[in-house]
Amino acid sequence: MSHGRARVEEEASRSDAARMSQETGFTVVELVVVVAITVIAFTALAATMASGLKALSIQKTRSQGNQLATQGIEDLQRYDFNDLGVCNGAADPAPATVPATLTGLTPVQLPNCGSASLVYEQPCAPPIGTLSTFAVPRQTYSCTRNAVTYSVSRFIMWADAAHSGKRLAVFVNWSDQVGGHQISQQSSLRSPNAASVIGIAPPQFVSVSVTAPSPALIASDGTLQSPISFAANTNGLTAADQVYVTLNTLTSQPDGTIAALPTQYPLLSGDGNNWTATLPGATAPVFGDGSQYAVFTEVRTTSDGKANSKVASTTLRFCPSGGCPSGLPTVSAATVSPTSINIDSSGLLQSTFSITVSTSNVPFESSVSATVQTQTGAANLQLQPSGGCAAGGACNTWSMTYAPGGVNVRFLPGNQPFYVTATEPVSGSANGSSAVATTNTVTFG
Repeated sequence: MSHGRARVEEEASRSDAARMSQETGFTVVELVVVVAITVIAFTALAATMASGLKALSIQKTRSQGNQLATQGIEDLQRYDFNDLGVCNGAADPAPATVPATLTGLTPVQLPNCGSASLVYEQPCAPPIGTLSTFAVPRQTYSCTRNAVTYSVSRFIMWADAAHSGKRLAVFVNWSDQVGGHQISQQSSLRSPNAASVIGIAPPQFVSVSVTAPSPALIASDGTLQSPISFAANTNGLTAADQVYVTLNTLTSQPDGTIAALPTQYPLLSGDGNNWTATLPGATAPVFGDGSQYAVFTEVRTTSDGKANSKVASTTLRFCPSGGCPSGLPTVSAATVSPTSINIDSSGLLQSTFSITVSTSNVPFESSVSATVQTQTGAANLQLQPSGGCAAGGACNTWSMTYAPGGVNVRFLPGNQPFYVTATEPVSGSANGSSAVATTNTVTFG
């Protein structure tokens, strides 16, 4: 019995061992399968993550491109409308191609790109501190962000034939792991003042002339007796536009006093090219003794308001029939220093200059001014008596120094003199007599 039981237990033990061996082998197979599935899953996950990271990287480069485009166009929008343009040249070449959306438009080319004060600016690497010189927006530049180089092209174009608006466009190009990309931003600006738009040429004086005896006779009270004829030949005007000549006349003030003030006399035209006027008219003007310049001005009133001016070469001289009195004001010398004056591409002053005038018989209370031709017609710069002059006496030296930001004038590039006029006040024996002189020629550029 015991032997039989022992045999049965031994066989049962063998059966359990075999069963355990079979169960152990099945678990190893399952483990291999699980490992394989895990590897496949992780491989797929890694591929998905890599694809996601690639897409994220592409999106990041695009986001940076958008930021650079926004930065580039906002930099253009901060410029004053009349200063916003380009200066093509070796220092800043124009973009190689013009996008199809801008085809047919003309670049806004600034007129004085040779200015010594001109610097090129772009927002990728803005200058440190405040610029002391005039900045022109750079057309082409590169920016590197996270090892990606972006090429930026900026366009400033006239939006219409009348040059009343500008189209701004920024195109950003770059390449990444999936190829090349381009994004752009565009906007428009309207001129706040058509008369100062630099892109349209103002009307031009072909010639001006004054026909008068020398001296032109005036009565004892200054009323003009002699005929004076004014003529101008112009380009760029219609008969509905305006041409006038400015002279200083003795004018009654509201308080009853009389002062020598600028008076405009219109010239008329039948064709828009030839303009004439004759004094005295229905009411004869009143002049002080002495000399004056006749300053012609033309204004295109029918469209953009552009203006221009020209000083006649003939100097008018007014005297009574008995002859010019003694002791009239005189201007013995008038100089501008230095002879080269720096302006930026829009005509704004970028260097300092001084005007000095020597006179005789000119009281301290007199007016001494220098007339210069600008982008919007003639401008008068007032001079001051020297420190040694005192009220109630004569002053022999008048001067003024003009610095950048101190005079709101857009000068014309090129060569021209200043035209100086010294006018005494009307009081007592003084009758508003005047004297004139021309300074040396200076170069604006």
